[in-house]
Order: sequence, then C-alpha cells, then structure tokens
Amino acid sequence: MGGRSLSGPPESGPSSARGVLVVTDDPATRAVFERALVGATEPPSFTTSIEDALECAQHESPDVVFVEVGLGNGAAVALIHHLRAAAGRARIVAMVRPDAVELGAQALSLGASGIVISPPAGDEILSAVTEARARRVDSVMRERLLADTDAARLASEVARELLTLGAEPSRRAAADALCRIVVQRLGATAIAVYVPAAERARELIRLSEHGAASAPAVGDELMVLAHAAEHGLEATRLELGRESVGLIFHSGLEWHARHKADLLGLVSGHAAAAFALIGAREQAQRGAIKDPGSSAYTFAYFVDVAGREIDKARRHGRRFSVVTATLADPEGPEAHSVELAERALSTVRATDVLARVDDHEFYLLLSETGGIGAHHCRRRLLAALGRALPGKPRRLHLDATFGSATYPHDGADLSGLLRKAKHRADAAHSSIVHRRRRDVESLDDLLDSLLWDIAARDVAVPMDELRAIELPLVDLVGLAHALVGEALRGGSALLVVSAPSGPGLGAIVRAAAVERPGAEVRVVAPPASAAGVEALAVVAEHGSYAFLGRRERSLFRAVHSSNTALVDVVLDWAEGAMV
Repeated sequence: MGGRSLSGPPESGPSSARGVLVVTDDPATRAVFERALVGATEPPSFTTSIEDALECAQHESPDVVFVEVGLGNGAAVALIHHLRAAAGRARIVAMVRPDAVELGAQALSLGASGIVISPPAGDEILSAVTEARARRVDSVMRERLLADTDAARLASEVARELLTLGAEPSRRAAADALCRIVVQRLGATAIAVYVPAAERARELIRLSEHGAASAPAVGDELMVLAHAAEHGLEATRLELGRESVGLIFHSGLEWHARHKADLLGLVSGHAAAAFALIGAREQAQRGAIKDPGSSAYTFAYFVDVAGREIDKARRHGRRFSVVTATLADPEGPEAHSVELAERALSTVRATDVLARVDDHEFYLLLSETGGIGAHHCRRRLLAALGRALPGKPRRLHLDATFGSATYPHDGADLSGLLRKAKHRADAAHSSIVHRRRRDVESLDDLLDSLLWDIAARDVAVPMDELRAIELPLVDLVGLAHALVGEALRGGSALLVVSAPSGPGLGAIVRAAAVERPGAEVRVVAPPASAAGVEALAVVAEHGSYAFLGRRERSLFRAVHSSNTALVDVVLDWAEGAMV
C-alpha cells in the first residue's frame, strides 16, 4: 500500500489540521475530491494506508474522514471503529462500491456517520464537509459560552468574597485575605501585595505574600518592579481614581486566558477600595502612629521618621543606624511579639524609634548612632532575650534574629539599609557557627568542630560565611596590620583580642594599633580551658570581623568571617559568657 500525500503546496501542511481526510486507493475517487474541494482553505489529505490514516486522525483531528471501506479487501471497515476512538468529533463517512454494499451496513454498525456510493458526487462531498464544519463551529461556540458562564460565575463568587476586605481590621489583614482569595479561587502560584508605607511616601511595604517569600519587605517602586520582572511576576496596579494605593505581583493565572484581564480588574478595583477605606479608618482612629497590639510605633511612622533622619544625615554629614528584629518562629503567638517589643523598649534609648512591621518583625531606628553603637545595641538586644523583665513572674522563651546597618556605609536610603540589616541577620542565623555553638561547651571544641565542618564542605561559600585559613606564624604580623588598617577605614574601631602567655596575636595586634587614632584595643586573658586558642574580634563603623585559631608548630590554623555569628562568639567569650 502507498503512503499519505497532501494536495496543495508544502507550506500549507499545518493548515490541513481540522480539514478533510480521504482514505482511498482509487485515482478516480481522488480526482473527484480534488475537483469538489478546489480552492478550499484547508486542502484534503489523501492516504492509501490504514495505519497512516489512524495516525493522521490522532494528530490532526480532521473535521470529516471519508473511508473507502473496501480498501485492503474489506480491512478498512475495522478502521471505522478505531477512527471513532482516535477522532471522536470527526464525521466519518463510509464509501462503498456498488458491488460491496453490505460493507456499508457493517461500517454503520461500527460508528460511521453515513455511507455514500464510491466515487461520491461533488454535492455529497460538500454536504458532508459543510455539516461537519458547522458542527465544529457549534462545538467551539458552545465551549466558549460554557467558559464565559464559568468565568461569570467565578467572578461573582470572587466579588462576593472581595467585598469583605473592607471589614478587615487592618490593611495587613486585608492583604492576607486578598492573597488567600487569589490563590484559592484564581489559582495563583505566587502573589505579593505592596502599599505605600505612609501617605505620599516613596517607599512601598510588603503587607503579605504567598509563594513570593524572596520579594523585598520594603523598597521603592522601581526596585520592587525590577525584582518582580526578574522572578517572572506580573504587576497589577491598585488604583482608586487617579490615586495609586498599592501594587500586587502575581503568577500562575495563565489558565484564565480570555478572562484574565477582567478578573484582575475586579480584584484590583475591590482591593484598592478596601485598602483606601482601611487606611482612612486607621488614620482616623490612631493617627497612624502607634501599633495597637504593642507599645511600638507603626511602620508608616517609622518610614516618616527615617526620611527626616536621612535628610538630616545628608545635610550635616551625620550617621544613624537601623536594627531589624525578627522572631524565629513566624507562627508564634501574639504574646511573643508583644514581649519582644517590651524587651527591646527596655533596652534602647527613649529617642530611638521601635516600629512593628508585621506579626513577627520589628525595625529599630537609632538616631545619631554609628556602626559601633549599632553593634553594641544589637548585642544588648540579644542579651535582653535571656533576662526576666520586672514584674514578669514567668519569662516566655524568645528566639529572634537581629541585624544592623549604618548610614551611609551600608546604604544611602532606607530600603538599602533594611536589606543589608536583614541579610546580616539571616546570614548569622543560618551560619554553621550558630548551629555548632549549641553543640559544644568550650571555645576549643567549637574551633575543632568548625575546622572539621569546613574541611568536609566542598562547595563555594559567600564572603560573609565561615572560611578556613592556614598561614605561617610570621605572616600574622602582616595580617594584623591589614586588619587594623581596614578596621579604621571608616573611622574608629574596637578590637578585642586574646593575650596568651608569650608573644602571640594579642601582642601583634597591640603593636599594629599603636599610635593609630581611633583604634581601641581590649586584651582579654583566655581561660585555662582554651589556653591554646587565640581570637580577635573587630567591630568597625562599616562592619565586623572575627578570627579564631591556634598555633600548630610553625603554622597558624584558624577560621575567620565577617558574619556576626562568629563575632558574637568571640565577644561572648571575652565577656565570660563562653569558656
């Protein structure tokens, strides 16, 4: 048997889909079809192979199939049944020769839509093709109407749920509800909701997210839009009249196709009205200054104060710092957030501004405070988690991460400072130093454990993670001078160093810092349990650094990092908190 061929130019191949398929080996029958369908936008396909006919029906879904049932000594009759399964929407017409009419009855019993005497007349061909295409158009229209009906029903249900957003107690609660609706009802795989941090503020704050945890918690519009584009998120602006009240970023709504724009318009309109209503209600109730659940300020007030602090620092060349505080358990009870706020307020100055960002995160603005002061404040906050407050019979167990950043070394705007502070906090919390510290009791054991971990790790690590170093003892002098010089690059610096018996790291650092303005060196005698360990912590205006190691014959093996987890270990040891 011969193979399949297409009439018409080769470039029209794809257009034969949803066309006419003719299964015959009779040249006269083929000629009739070519004359009847001349000029058709979808030229007929011809084949003499039963196998090829079945493959064509599966891949091209033709509107109508004409089958010469006498083909292959009557074997083509069985093709009728298989075509019905492979192309269920096709109209199947059995062509029978006058001397084999009984094959037509078998074809009808196997699912053929009709029979014609072969070769068929042109009117019979056109009638079958026209009827099949009319059925296809009717089916497409019916599917579209069903889709429109489903979309209208979905829009009605979503609108009914969106109407409840305005009754939420806060914009954050409304954003959480909005994310839940868009994810559950519209099938979004990711969504993040942003609103201006304060009236006429350029900074946007992320109120809620689902599947978009990497979206920045705060930032200007250009930064947030750039992040969304980088992660394949579409942006929809929330507008009320000519006023923009926020942005939502989303992905995963492709399956709504024609109705996507209408559904997003519905969501954005209701959400914009709800956020504007809640914002006005919040401002009327408490002037958008104090957080109702704690003694902290609102984030809107924090942004306003930070903006004034930045303007003052730029004009007068001053410094200020921010500290981020995040509860390690985001699902913890409200009491944890309240107690974290109380402990922070009992630690900081009255002029410092503590603001609650969400249920488990706080930001602290330290006016007229440089990097060293921010470092000491972060250390005091960590210590505050471990002590009882006056009048508190029971102390809640709190686990929080803290990070600090200073203007202008770590950023020239609020969003940059907060990103830097949060990065430092996250890096410290995820560091192997933080994890290993819980497993050992002495500085000596910790050093061995860290060296073992680094040796077992064969992947590249970021600069603020832990690294190992091995150098000749004579190179310690050059290293100390380089560290002191780098520490003083941004102004004054604090250097805490161990002083073992005899010449060592402590003596070298003291010599390197002699007559260097701004260098404060504190020398600490190591305990007997860590007599062989030498340590150095550097706290500078533009960051911190720690170095922990021991002498082994003519070499010095150590670990070092700018990660605050290692810095805290050395400082805790120097203050007697770790042996």
